[in-house]
Amino acid sequence: MESYFFFLVLTVAVEIGVAAVFGYRNRVSQAAIVLVNLTTYPLLTLSSWLAFPPDPAWPTALGLLGVWETAFLEMLTVLLEWFLLLFVFRQGLMRLFVLSLCMNAASLMGAPVLMPLCGRLYYWLC
Repeated sequence: MESYFFFLVLTVAVEIGVAAVFGYRNRVSQAAIVLVNLTTYPLLTLSSWLAFPPDPAWPTALGLLGVWETAFLEMLTVLLEWFLLLFVFRQGLMRLFVLSLCMNAASLMGAPVLMPLCGRLYYWLC
């Protein structure tokens, strides 16, 4: 369970950084991004556990899920975050879609880069 919260914090940090690049730098915008992540991250994790239970006979580079399962769940997450961002900010249909896409791409691609850097911190904290 500790790893769940560690990865949640890591994901939120990466996605807040991407949102800041897009100009969402004030506290209200950053809080909205955090709340969107607190909504979608548990749903993504739960759906991955329910839809694709871990099978140790099928290890992949992405961990428990294969490439197609991960891509499918990430696409659903991008769409859900996009709708939530539209609900919160009520502007910029395509801009918010690109923001959602970039935030999720950064967190997905950033994980293999950040994990070796944060691995020692994770084991030290947990």
